[in-house]
Amino acid sequence: MNIQLFIMPITLILLGILLNFKTFHKIGGNGYASPFSKKSQETWLFAQQVAPKIMLKNGLILFLITIVFSMFHTVLNININNLKEIIYTINFIFLIITYELIESKLRKKFPNL
Repeated sequence: MNIQLFIMPITLILLGILLNFKTFHKIGGNGYASPFSKKSQETWLFAQQVAPKIMLKNGLILFLITIVFSMFHTVLNININNLKEIIYTINFIFLIITYELIESKLRKKFPNL
């Protein structure tokens, strides 16, 4: 297995764990920072509660997907470069999904902002 394929899942998992243990109270400081999360102290704190859980969950799912695709490579003799392209594309899509899930939770909780 190529360790490069696991960079994004491991990063999401670590961010989820680290942000879960440390809540950042200052807007715009460290933590999950998006334009919507910075609109008020309330949105900031809610984002700091929601983002780690979503990052951790999506990181674990992405880790499992990467393992499954790596096994397909071994079993089906898929070219490693093609496998990398597939997994990097899935990683990118999951990164966008993670961001959108967090933002949709913020917009659902604070519809008037």
